[in-house]
Amino acid sequence: MRGDGDEAMSDETNIELLEKIVFDQREIITDVTGKDITEVPQMWALYKLKPMEYPISFWLDYAWKPERIGADDLPAYTRLWAKEQFVTVYANIFNPRAAVRNKVKGFVEADGYISIEAANYTQKNDCDTACWEEIPGLGRTISAMHPVPVNSVPVVPGVDSPVIEYDLFLFSSGVIDARFHLSPTQNIYNDEGLEFAVSIDDNEPQIINIHNNYSFRDWEKSVLDNTIYASTKLNIDKPGNHTLKIWMVDPGIVLQKIVLYTTEPHHTYLGSPESIYIKN
Repeated sequence: MRGDGDEAMSDETNIELLEKIVFDQREIITDVTGKDITEVPQMWALYKLKPMEYPISFWLDYAWKPERIGADDLPAYTRLWAKEQFVTVYANIFNPRAAVRNKVKGFVEADGYISIEAANYTQKNDCDTACWEEIPGLGRTISAMHPVPVNSVPVVPGVDSPVIEYDLFLFSSGVIDARFHLSPTQNIYNDEGLEFAVSIDDNEPQIINIHNNYSFRDWEKSVLDNTIYASTKLNIDKPGNHTLKIWMVDPGIVLQKIVLYTTEPHHTYLGSPESIYIKN
């Protein structure tokens, strides 16, 4: 049996290939049934297929409910199918002047944020008694940074405090939201809570308490998420190159990720993907 439009085999047909196909199929039948091939009834219909003019989905739809698709519906079906193969993608495109591009250095603002894995610092300055150190594999993404030794005494930020620095390039200015992803450390001092500090460029460090107004329900949520969040506002005086500094205050702080939002914050479970970093 052949379908409408199929062609009969000609003298140029590759008979050897057809014979091999039949032989291989009979081998499969023997393996599956366990019977001698001469004992298994067979009917072979060899034909050349006409190229398919409609997508496979059409034949599936038609087989499922043929009364829904009449001959007059075929053009409309084809147009609808073609339309569904395309989607509209919206993207914010920003192409700064060449003079600006040549000055870009560090993590670059895009799509309203800068996202940084804590371990990908630009520079690290230690002190005599403590330093920041990476813990590979800890946290939700790649790793985390924490002050060591873990029993070191609290220090005053900006005086003799270990600091990790991140070069940034912002196209925005004004007040921005800074959000920090940290591991849910217990308050080991049993006081107001563990602290670290953050500053932009040479501005005065702002102290952030990760246990401020921290309830038992907050602790349960942070353990469930393997993350505790802390946030503050930072003032960017002008667009361009800046340096973000994270200062040690207390040991026990375990910093996983930093996200700076220059527009409305859009929090995600893992935090925004890390921003592109440009060495200049």
